[in-house]
Amino acid sequence: MCPQGESGGTPLSHELGGGFEFKFLERVKQRNLFRVTAAYLGLAWFAIHVATVIGESFPRVHHFVPWLIYGLGVGLPIVLITSWLSKRTPRRAARSVRLDVILMGVMVLAVLALLADRWVLHRPTDETMLALLAVMVVVLLIDRLIGLRSPAAAASSATHTKGMPRVAILPFADMSPEKNQDYFCEGTAEEIIDALCAVTGLHVASRSASFQLKDRAVDAREVGRLLNVHAFLEGSVRKSDDRLRITAQLIDVGHGGHLWSQSFDRKVEDIFSVQEDIARHVVAAMRVKLLDADSSRLKRRGTRNAAAYELYLRGRQLLNKEKEAENRAAVEVFREAIRLDPNFADAHAGLADVLTQLLRQRVIPSELSADALAASQRAVELAPDLADAYVARGNALLMHGEADEAQRAFERATALDPRNFYAHYWFAKFWVARAQHALAVKHYELAFEIQPDDYRPIVLSIQEYQAINDKAGEQNALRRAWPVLERRLALDPHDSYASDHGAGVLMLLGRRDEANRLLDRAIALRPDDYRTLYTAACTAALGGEYDRALDFLDRAVGTGRGDRIWLLNDNDLAPLREHPRFKQIVDRLK
Repeated sequence: MCPQGESGGTPLSHELGGGFEFKFLERVKQRNLFRVTAAYLGLAWFAIHVATVIGESFPRVHHFVPWLIYGLGVGLPIVLITSWLSKRTPRRAARSVRLDVILMGVMVLAVLALLADRWVLHRPTDETMLALLAVMVVVLLIDRLIGLRSPAAAASSATHTKGMPRVAILPFADMSPEKNQDYFCEGTAEEIIDALCAVTGLHVASRSASFQLKDRAVDAREVGRLLNVHAFLEGSVRKSDDRLRITAQLIDVGHGGHLWSQSFDRKVEDIFSVQEDIARHVVAAMRVKLLDADSSRLKRRGTRNAAAYELYLRGRQLLNKEKEAENRAAVEVFREAIRLDPNFADAHAGLADVLTQLLRQRVIPSELSADALAASQRAVELAPDLADAYVARGNALLMHGEADEAQRAFERATALDPRNFYAHYWFAKFWVARAQHALAVKHYELAFEIQPDDYRPIVLSIQEYQAINDKAGEQNALRRAWPVLERRLALDPHDSYASDHGAGVLMLLGRRDEANRLLDRAIALRPDDYRTLYTAACTAALGGEYDRALDFLDRAVGTGRGDRIWLLNDNDLAPLREHPRFKQIVDRLK
């Protein structure tokens, strides 16, 4: 529940056993199979009805009706299989809207046909045909009931009716001929997320949540349910040499229609103006008043060197990965971006970030902390109003043991951009390392307020409330933490970090059996991962299983990673600190 390193949903009972059938039905709903079936049955009913009526006057048509029925029967499974296999594309939302139009049209035609039978043609309607219509209605009701049955959907709907507008930015689709622009597509979406997060009165789903839907076949309503948003931005990038074609559309999750859409044909070097234009259109479409201070933060900065910017995006993508090898590769990518443009502040900040992360993981020589310091200092010099540069500076200074200077850097970051999630998140971690638990709570709460779909700050705040003996605050944080974790596990049941954090929260909620099952699953997913093992130690300690906690902690430190200061200040491990074995484990980190 408490790792020091960084890189509303299906009920837990469904994840841990007993929910396979319902999960399958939810997947069927996500792929529109219920509505496709209903639309197909309705159209089939109308075609058969018209052929039957005509066949009463024309024998040749009458003999054709059985073959029509056979053909439609064979066609249904083909249509369903095609729908099941279809992937998300930027046009999927439009297809969802067309389905609703077809269903409405079929219902109107069915009513008109039944009225014509009774009042115009004076003929009885065949009972089999009425049964087919009834099946169509039942299928539509099942589709609607599955959405209502999900607790995450109920929670999401409740949230949608109040509070600020909520939007998600999905990774853009790579439409380039070579299909090798994945990093550029992710980077473009991430830059727009960063810009929109600065807007007061607009909630933006976190990158970690939105990017879970990459390449998944999910319709507009399901995106809204899973990410707890009113609308989402999706699009595509087609890059050829130095030219870009970016298409973006903002989709309403209620009816699946476009709130705004536009295409941009520009040079790569104009990407920052495109990102700003898209962000401004999203703000306008969400009907959020743009304050002067926020407007200035929407302006995207960077470099006029297209190659340096592409390398920067590659570096950010590698930095967001979990594997050490990818993080190490990010170091060289950022260095190359800096070589191409020595005045690119974001690249210097990125280099400082990845070096600090690797230093924190104890996988590179401590001497490289000087490189992290130099890179962060250069970022601040080049962009003295860039909050991310000061966040990088604060983390680098803290790793170098310069706590007072680190504090000033974090203070400057939060002053420059009060809605910067990472500024508050890392400032909270700074205060944890300084044993200033009340201040840690303050910044964890601010981070969670900015991104309430990111479980990390609210989960980590729990132990800080415990440290200051705030029982009411602890219970309130627990109540807020579990629904967020549950939604994340609905997005990705194989997220080991959400699983082990969830185990800790369930343990504190007194749901020991569920906590242990979730913990076992996390360990099975990543048996040799430091963060998973460390969080397992915290969870076991919370459950009073101290020997098991020490075993997990021993295995975690045995990976060669660990932060001695964090272990000595982590409140979850407080019951272990007087144990001789704990002291031996900590001594290995000197």
